[in-house]
Amino acid sequence: NAASANVGGPLVADVTPQLAFPPAADAGQPVSGTVRFRNLGPSPAGGVQYALRLTPQLQQVTFGNLPVGATASYAPGTGVVTLAAMPATLAAGATASANGTTGITVAWVQPPSGSSAVHA
Repeated sequence: NAASANVGGPLVADVTPQLAFPPAADAGQPVSGTVRFRNLGPSPAGGVQYALRLTPQLQQVTFGNLPVGATASYAPGTGVVTLAAMPATLAAGATASANGTTGITVAWVQPPSGSSAVHA
């Protein structure tokens, strides 16, 4: 009798940004959604880097549900969002947010063009 087994390589982390925003909004109306940086696993993620960019020149941009101690600032000229003091490691299944599940909230007022975008 013989038996064999194959063992694959190391398990890796899978940190994936997920965006949830409305498909359309009228000019001058509030827009709100979430950006979820989540480690889909199966291993812990180390050295995690975060990137977020919005349409330039948006008005009344706010952020919520940030991880404890983290900050977000929006540069209207470029649309770049600087995320500071975000967690450098994420356990498998973890989300980088204050409550650890629903993601970071992002809101603004839709510009007169009636068009805006989020990139993570």
